[in-house]
Amino acid sequence: MFELYSILFTILLTDIMNPVLFAFIIYSLGTSRPVVNSSLMLLGHTVSYFAAGFGVAYAIKSISDRLQNPLSIDFVISFFLGLALVYFAYKLFMTKPKKQEIKEKSLTPLKSFFLGAIVNLIGMPFAIPYFAAIDQVLKADLSFFHSVLALGIYNFAYAFPFFIVVVFYMIYGEKSKVVLGKINEKIEQVSAKLMPILLLIIGAILIVDAVMYFVYGEGLF
Repeated sequence: MFELYSILFTILLTDIMNPVLFAFIIYSLGTSRPVVNSSLMLLGHTVSYFAAGFGVAYAIKSISDRLQNPLSIDFVISFFLGLALVYFAYKLFMTKPKKQEIKEKSLTPLKSFFLGAIVNLIGMPFAIPYFAAIDQVLKADLSFFHSVLALGIYNFAYAFPFFIVVVFYMIYGEKSKVVLGKINEKIEQVSAKLMPILLLIIGAILIVDAVMYFVYGEGLF
């Protein structure tokens, strides 16, 4: 169990660098009800993230037999998917990140909750570290209770740094916005460099896996 949580913690360090969620949290702190709106936005994101984790885990379990007995077409798809990821990583390397503007709109607590959930669902296809975390939980072959517990702890740990942002605002008020803005810029810079590297590594692994299968009759995994 200790080994599992050590791996999950390592994955978490990459996963929490979410500039989109951070930007929306800062945006919600500038509304008429900053603490309530930001808290509910984070709650909506966390609930959605946790529920999506269940869905991904179920999908992985349901196709596990197929993955253990793959067909040639699976490796063909894997090869072209790997090429697509490498190309996408290249485009990210060559493209300068643009600062996204969040339009001012009236934000209510209910809208905040659903906005947090929507932000998560839109970014879910790119949540590669979260997929890796779920895979580690499944590989640990835990009981249902302990699997849920591990996933719950991961999601709590993911949300905790963002909750600290809300607490920081509660303590320092408007003065905190300057500091939070600078932190957000740093997160965007790190994320812009890290994400293409992750995509490049995963794409390369998929390509090598497919090539080894067709050359040697057996893939990497």
